[in-house]
Amino acid sequence: MKTALPIHRLLCAALLASGCASANTPSNVLQADEAMVSDCQYVGDVVGTSMLPGPGYVDRCQQSALSQADNLGATHLRWTSLNNGATGKAYKCGGPATTPTQASSNVLEADERMVSGCQYLDDVTGSGFPGPGYVERCKQSALRKADKLGATHLLWTSLNNSATGKAYKCTGSPARTPAQ
Repeated sequence: MKTALPIHRLLCAALLASGCASANTPSNVLQADEAMVSDCQYVGDVVGTSMLPGPGYVDRCQQSALSQADNLGATHLRWTSLNNGATGKAYKCGGPATTPTQASSNVLEADERMVSGCQYLDDVTGSGFPGPGYVERCKQSALRKADKLGATHLLWTSLNNSATGKAYKCTGSPARTPAQ
């Protein structure tokens, strides 16, 4: 009767116990684009690693990097490379961390009716890092750019694999919500 476990079973058990094999490591750090961290304090570089090759390798590296950023006290992480690993720059942004969909902006998303009679300022295009939620991050980036132009409203012209819109400044009337 064998009582000793094979070495590969011991390694797997050790990895699972340490959390290294988990792709769902919780983190309070938000993934951000450059615009989201423009007014934040840089706290350090992170390099995510994983001892497990194969499918999900980059995801495990990202989780490792997010965990490192969390340990540095960062609220946001901007990826610098997701090519065969995960590296990024960690930032601490003022106040509680907000999700990209909660990013502060004074700009309202508008329909054509809302911007009739308003002053056109410029076209804006948002950017963001690839992955789930990409278009939403692009939208938030475009809203921040419109806000910096002094816009009050943004009329989307494209939300197909990016976010592009026309920024307007509307004065003299209360903000109206898009027609349902």
